[in-house]
Amino acid sequence: MITIRGLRSLRALPSVPRRYLQTFPAASGSGGIPPPLKGIKVLDLTRILAGPTATMLLGDLGADIVKVEQIGKGDDTRSWYPPSAPLTNVQDGSDQTPESAYFLAVNRNKRSITVNFKSKEGVALLHRLVAQSDVLVENFIPGKLAEMGLGWEDCTKINPRLIYASISGYGQTGPYRTAAGYDVIIEGEAGLMHM
Repeated sequence: MITIRGLRSLRALPSVPRRYLQTFPAASGSGGIPPPLKGIKVLDLTRILAGPTATMLLGDLGADIVKVEQIGKGDDTRSWYPPSAPLTNVQDGSDQTPESAYFLAVNRNKRSITVNFKSKEGVALLHRLVAQSDVLVENFIPGKLAEMGLGWEDCTKINPRLIYASISGYGQTGPYRTAAGYDVIIEGEAGLMHM
């Protein structure tokens, strides 16, 4: 379930009448019009599949995506292999882990950083990123980011025009709101696994 707050901000984004689209300068050497989300900055606090896929699609449409990953190991899916892509630029002969195909499949068009969400410095850095962003996408269990000072209320105090999208298995309210909602769990509950 996706909950989006701050959609009123979309009205503030520039809109261009269709008849003027062909008069835009060509996007960097492509000979066409610029991508529709060019200039939109997205802070990606997602992991696994649903969130990274959503932000990947925003990147495909031209948005500038900054993906924030866990310090020490990055996104969980970085280590989900086989299959994997071999590291081709290792020059010191060290044995490094290959890139997971699962991770690579949904994280194109992104720049990644690692941040410690549990440190004051890490949260301060994230607050600076929130101030510079147009959109924040997260898929934590509801309430988890609020505990760290990164919930909807906290972020809109920093950036009132922010669009805040939350992806969760069971929504932001209700008896199962704090339960993880991976696809296999939903398939089991819905009876699809029986088929």
